[in-house]
Amino acid sequence: MDSLRERDYTYPKALQKGNWPVSGGANAFLSFIKNELSPYIDKTYHTDTLNRSLMGHSLGGYFTLYTLLTDVQEKQFFFKNYVSASPSLDYCNKYILKQFINYQGRVNSSAKIFLTYGEGEDREEGGIATEGVNNFNDLVKQLSGDKYKNI
Repeated sequence: MDSLRERDYTYPKALQKGNWPVSGGANAFLSFIKNELSPYIDKTYHTDTLNRSLMGHSLGGYFTLYTLLTDVQEKQFFFKNYVSASPSLDYCNKYILKQFINYQGRVNSSAKIFLTYGEGEDREEGGIATEGVNNFNDLVKQLSGDKYKNI
C-alpha cells in the first residue's frame, strides 16, 4: 500500500531511488481523478461540481498542494477547496515549496486553501522547531503574498 501512496502522491520522481522505489506518479493520479473518477461520481451521485474539495494528509497533503499548484499554473481550478494537513514539504529537496516560491504569475481565483501543521510535529528535544515547521511557515508566507492573494 505504501508504494501506491508514494507513487500516486508524489511529483517529480524521488531523488533517492532506494528509499522511494516507485514515485513521481502524481500527474497520472490527478488525471485519473479529474477525467475518470470525478465524472463517474458526478454521473452516479448528486454532486456540487462548483464546490469540490480535495483533502490530504502528509504525502496526501503534498499531493493536495501539487494539485493546487497545477491548477494555478493551468489557470483552471478543478477544486474550490484544498485542504493540506501536515504536508510533506521536504519531499524531493523541497520541490513543491520551491515551485510556489518561483511561480511568476498572479492568481485570479476564489479557491480556498486550508493548511494545518500539528503543534508537536517535527520538534526536537527542548521544543525547538525543526525544518518541517520552518518549511510550513515558508509555505504560509508564500501563499500569503501578493501573487496568491486571491486564494
